[in-house]
Amino acid sequence: MDATSTASKKDYYRALYEVARTVNSTLSLPLVLNLIAEGTARAMDAKACSLRLLSPDRGRLEIGAVYGLSVAYVAKGPVEVSKSQMDAEALGGKPVMVFDAREDPRLQYPNEVVREGIISILVVPIKVKDVSIGVMRVYTAQRRDFSPADIEFVEAVASLGGIAIDNARTYEALEAQFESIRREKIPWAENFRKPSWR
Repeated sequence: MDATSTASKKDYYRALYEVARTVNSTLSLPLVLNLIAEGTARAMDAKACSLRLLSPDRGRLEIGAVYGLSVAYVAKGPVEVSKSQMDAEALGGKPVMVFDAREDPRLQYPNEVVREGIISILVVPIKVKDVSIGVMRVYTAQRRDFSPADIEFVEAVASLGGIAIDNARTYEALEAQFESIRREKIPWAENFRKPSWR
């Protein structure tokens, strides 16, 4: 094993540790997703990273977090699953590699990708309980043949992202239930008169 791959593994372990620690310590989904995007890009020495989550109708992928991409690229237009074959393939459950984005027909916005200086892309699904709810993309500015270790790392981080999303959604549902119960019970409590002997 050469020194470069050893250093990468150390970076991967450190990034995984940081993400796991954050997932375990906060219910702030934006904080976790932004840490995932930044930590992944840095650990992989990549140009950028993004996480996109499926819309309720599962027809579009909406931004969850972005690191390293320009505002113009992010605002290029909606990512429609039916028009982005690489995302549709990843949502099917397997990682997708784009070796040279300038020549790959599976992209919805090829001209914008070229303008952004993106060459290679790795896309993996974000899952909650084995159901794909979005995709995580890693972008490089040079041609890159993503190694099995690269793919395994990104899949592990995407899995932690899925856990964070599930935790946040569960918390929101519990909060909504609590608020419903509070609204139902407080008027009763406010109208309750204390016994005269008190």
